[in-house]
Amino acid sequence: AAGGAGGATSVSSIAEEDGKSAAPVPSKKPVKRSPGSSTVIEVAPAAAKRPVEREESEAEADVDELERELEEILQSSASDAEKGRMITGLSEMKGQSFKNAMEGSKRDPVKWSEYDRIMDTWQAVAQQEAGDSLRIKPHAAPKEDSVAKAEPYREEAATKTSAPTPQNKAGKKRGIKGFLSRFTDEADVPVHKRRRRSRRTCVPRFVTSFVPEEGLRVVLWYSPGRDRLGMLEPMFQVEASRGWKRFLQMTAAIAVVCMGLFALQDVVKYDTDDPRDAEIWFNVSLARYAVATPLLLVWLALSLTSAFDRHVALRQWATSLVVFLVGLSIVAVSVLGREPGYGILALYIVYGLNLSLLPFFNRLLVLGVLIPCYLVAINIWNSDVVTGSMTLEQFSYLFVFYLGQGVPVLAREYYLRDNFHRKCKMQLQSRKLEAEQKRSNALLESMLPKAIAKQLKAGKERIAGNFEEASILFTDMKGFTQFSATITPTELVGFLNNMYSKFDRIADKYGIYKVEIIGDAYFGVAGCPDGVPDHAERCANAAFEMLDVLPELREIAGSDINMRVGIHTGPVVAGVVGNMDPRYHLFGESVSLAMAMESNGIPGRVHVSTQAYDKLSFRMKRRVDEYRRTRGKPDPARLDGDPIVGGGFFDYEPREPMEIYGETRQTYLLNRAPPPRLGFGTADGVDGSGDGSGGDTRMDGIADDVSEIRGTPVPGDGTGVEEL
Repeated sequence: AAGGAGGATSVSSIAEEDGKSAAPVPSKKPVKRSPGSSTVIEVAPAAAKRPVEREESEAEADVDELERELEEILQSSASDAEKGRMITGLSEMKGQSFKNAMEGSKRDPVKWSEYDRIMDTWQAVAQQEAGDSLRIKPHAAPKEDSVAKAEPYREEAATKTSAPTPQNKAGKKRGIKGFLSRFTDEADVPVHKRRRRSRRTCVPRFVTSFVPEEGLRVVLWYSPGRDRLGMLEPMFQVEASRGWKRFLQMTAAIAVVCMGLFALQDVVKYDTDDPRDAEIWFNVSLARYAVATPLLLVWLALSLTSAFDRHVALRQWATSLVVFLVGLSIVAVSVLGREPGYGILALYIVYGLNLSLLPFFNRLLVLGVLIPCYLVAINIWNSDVVTGSMTLEQFSYLFVFYLGQGVPVLAREYYLRDNFHRKCKMQLQSRKLEAEQKRSNALLESMLPKAIAKQLKAGKERIAGNFEEASILFTDMKGFTQFSATITPTELVGFLNNMYSKFDRIADKYGIYKVEIIGDAYFGVAGCPDGVPDHAERCANAAFEMLDVLPELREIAGSDINMRVGIHTGPVVAGVVGNMDPRYHLFGESVSLAMAMESNGIPGRVHVSTQAYDKLSFRMKRRVDEYRRTRGKPDPARLDGDPIVGGGFFDYEPREPMEIYGETRQTYLLNRAPPPRLGFGTADGVDGSGDGSGGDTRMDGIADDVSEIRGTPVPGDGTGVEEL
């Protein structure tokens, strides 16, 4: 390239089809020097304006890599068509870099001719498979909607011969040059040279401006299809046909009533002594009461049958026939009554076009035939009063009613279906949203108590509370560390999942909220946040059921594992803490004491604090007193009208006082106890203290022995003296 004063001269590096280089031509386009060469390559104006996304070094590396890949494709043993397919796939991924690599290949005439032969073969195969009109730019992958829109063209192209016609042979570039020409953006091509693909259709353009073509087939024939409206057409028919049928039934009944009113009008209007009026009256009555009225009554009777709803074709064509014959009777009344006029027929056209029970094509056909029938009839039977200009005028008015009402009704039918499609879509989305809300609520309620979850959903930010009394349950496995060292992590997680799933079911049964799982420790609370009077009994019953699961867990684990359980009753502070994974946690000394009850407990036993013992023993003493006073008639699982979840009776073993957090505390071991015997007196001695100050247990045993000998229950007022 030679530079001139105030300008530059560029030489195009694109070889012509005859293999000769182009002559130097002046150019004002932006130029770029090819790496490692003195050749100047023209840069298209559109390409010069495109934003550069990568550095030149990265672009050069891409070009080198593409050249190596193209060389491997040329040296492969695949056929020319397969090589062309691979080159096309490579061009779709690389785009402009692929074109730059191909430009560099022009320096080797042998390689360039090889590319030309391969791409010529591949294009011929592609044209035979899909047709020339379906070719897509290699640098852009086809979109799903583009493929769907191209399907009709694909079917049309498949029926045509693959031999090129003289018309397209002249303007089509073959080989590698024609392949590379497709990288030109459509924006760079002048508007008058762009390829136009117009889909041929028989539908007038003014109709498609109101109704898209996708809805015409559905509206015209009420036939289902694979498009978005056609798939929902059966559902739309089921939902809307009932209203359409009721509308037609109501109007048919009104028409029958009007026929009776017309009979009264005819008596006043026509003079029976006049032969001409008598003839007109006879003809009009024949059209009204021998044709129209019987047809309407027969259709009303047919519409009440189940076959009318079951058979769609019967409903559509029977209704179309009735509408046509009733329209003919209207034409007959107008013609035979010597009062030709388009008013009644125009109103009937408006009414008939709005009968949505019929497909729109049936309505167009029936009412379109009535117009020429009317015009022919008035020119035959009323030629003495109707002239050619009047016929043309009446035709113009009827056509205006026919077309002016038909197009809006057509649009209304389409938009009814479109709205139905949107409604179904919204209902589906609403159901999905409800399902997602249920899942999110279930997840939130599994992480937090239901009462707290409701407060969070209501928008409350800080949730905290002070509870005067609640019972806290802690469990911990003994020997779990040695056991976990003998199994794989997968087996360990499976064992823990099995154990905690069983514990969760027990906690849910007794209304205990699982606060946290710490390794092999289970932490739960009853009476918080939902205050219940029997929170201590709930924790005690749950603790014994958790111990009952141990034999099954030992069998699963194959190890002699054991568990300690601790329970404490006292005041706590609770609230939701944390933004990430918020949890409802407990705070206060009661949590530490419950943990100390578990850590200082005996494996396989339930260890309770003094506060938990006082709560359980006081409530159980009242329950036993009530049980014995009423001789077992009330439910032992209720106290003061409140249910006690799980029921059950307990006794206690005091332990040696132990030092816990710097204080000497008395603790107890909790045991299950059978229901109390029906004896003589109160149950002060049932609480485990063994002093028997509230009743004579010796007398209870004697009374039971006497009852067993006699074989009858012991009656009496509770003192036991008279019975003994």
